[in-house]
Amino acid sequence: MVMSKLSASGFGIYSSSNKDKDAVACVGDSSGEIKNCIIELYTNKRKWESVQQSAIEFLHRTHNRQTISNKLSQIINEGLRIASKNKEKRTKSHEMYKFKIPSPKGKCDEGEVLYLAKYPDVVGGIEAGYFTSAYDHWKKEGTAEHREYICKDMFSTNNK
Repeated sequence: MVMSKLSASGFGIYSSSNKDKDAVACVGDSSGEIKNCIIELYTNKRKWESVQQSAIEFLHRTHNRQTISNKLSQIINEGLRIASKNKEKRTKSHEMYKFKIPSPKGKCDEGEVLYLAKYPDVVGGIEAGYFTSAYDHWKKEGTAEHREYICKDMFSTNNK
């Protein structure tokens, strides 16, 4: 393998010398050094075979199915633990998570303008006669696509 120092550190390769007989990769800091690595591995069969064998062993050791499975399990379990902890905090302290945007009762002027501005792809369907209005599209397809059709009276206290 030939890689930059940044790539090598991402793989956990911290070889201090490309002369190391057990080097997993030829690492370069600059384009010139990477070019030299490529030339060295291409022209030195013994070096190529050594790096190739070390790289294969490294990958088997660090990227085998069980190691990856264990690491993913740790990440998922930590994420679930944090999410569970945050869920308890949200339900105790944030009313906004309980707020639901009401649905419009029917077509409204501002809903038509806003919907078509936000979803210009609907205009063609209306022009072709597939839908009678933006509201018609929202009712038939937009809700399933999680699109929003908003009328100003949706948020009034009389709209329950």
